[in-house]
Amino acid sequence: MEKNRLKGINISSELGLLNLFGFEDFPVSVFPLIQAFKKNRINIPFLSTSFSRKERIAVSCCFSQKDTDQIKELVRNHEGLVNRFCFTDSVGLLSVFPHSSSLNLLGSTLLALGQANLSLLGMASSISSLVFVLKYNELEKAVDSLKICCLSPDSIHRVTWQAS
Repeated sequence: MEKNRLKGINISSELGLLNLFGFEDFPVSVFPLIQAFKKNRINIPFLSTSFSRKERIAVSCCFSQKDTDQIKELVRNHEGLVNRFCFTDSVGLLSVFPHSSSLNLLGSTLLALGQANLSLLGMASSISSLVFVLKYNELEKAVDSLKICCLSPDSIHRVTWQAS
């Protein structure tokens, strides 16, 4: 079986993860918090939303570890977020590209990460890349699992991204 040809992998620095859940109206509920992040110059290198009838609207975002205390304070002081959030420390982003809207690549990467017993905390997809949120200490194991199914030795190019 021919391996999927990826041109590279990006691995982030250590980040924090904020999950917000149970909203009926995304703009009204979450926009003030996003504005507070902007006002406080907090970068969000990963933002994902999901919608369901049962759980309503959920939002996940990653941020620099250095912003953790400030974000926790902003979230705890936001009246609409009481009992609607959880934090996960020490996560990282693993981006693989190009994805080129390939369901085969998506399936292969999910299978590889699952077979390696990795904790997939979030995921996003675009035409060009797949981004996985994993525990920070599992990023190297994730790269190794992708080498087996999806990468040829000549396609590995790692860039470590630093949150500002």
